[in-house]
Amino acid sequence: ENPGGGIIIYDNKKNNYVINCEFKYLTGLKKNIVSNDNNFYKERIIMGALNFFQTNVTIENSSFNNIYSEDAVNIVSSNYLIKNSYFKNVKSDAIDIDFSDGKIINSNFVNIGNDAIDFSGSNSEISFINFTEVVDKGISIGENSFIKLNNINGKASLVGIASKDGSKAFANNITFFDIDYPFTAYQKKKAYTNGQLFIENYSIDNFKRKFINDSISVIFDNKSKKEIGENNPNIDKIIKDII
Repeated sequence: ENPGGGIIIYDNKKNNYVINCEFKYLTGLKKNIVSNDNNFYKERIIMGALNFFQTNVTIENSSFNNIYSEDAVNIVSSNYLIKNSYFKNVKSDAIDIDFSDGKIINSNFVNIGNDAIDFSGSNSEISFINFTEVVDKGISIGENSFIKLNNINGKASLVGIASKDGSKAFANNITFFDIDYPFTAYQKKKAYTNGQLFIENYSIDNFKRKFINDSISVIFDNKSKKEIGENNPNIDKIIKDII
């Protein structure tokens, strides 16, 4: 009934730690409330309940529940580590990583209104991730990102992994159940090139289509050494619907 705002840490070279914390009922920072004379806020859109810009951050053993901002966690141009954390009932993205390097380890996502993890222009590794009831993508990888994924489990979501717009993703030990489109690769933005997704050791069940890629993007099975995606006019329509 009375949700709170959020937190921002920016332009700070020190190491910042969020450990054993619980965040609930946050709506994010409002620009006109935060500051009237700080150029930082005038030049940027603050998307998350918890925001980090140009800094170093570790988030560990923390939970995010009933978050109503655009992102629960937004990390921009920073080095980061997120581990042993839990996200539930998030209105939009749970974690949004922009132009940052780091790792996400042993974390869980339940009932996410958009993407569980969204990468743009980032170099990262994620492992031992579980997501369920994600409205859009479990893992969204875009804008020239380079991402390694290992031990990913997903259920009851629209898309498992999407690699798009000049990104390369390498996925190993993947288990998906009741994911409509487990593996996708495509170009969304004209300013970028194709998406590339390399997979091995995967188990998927109860899906609409296993592999979806547009005519310039690639889904490649590292074990068989073969391209395994499919594209045709029907696939193009599906891609338009899911991007």
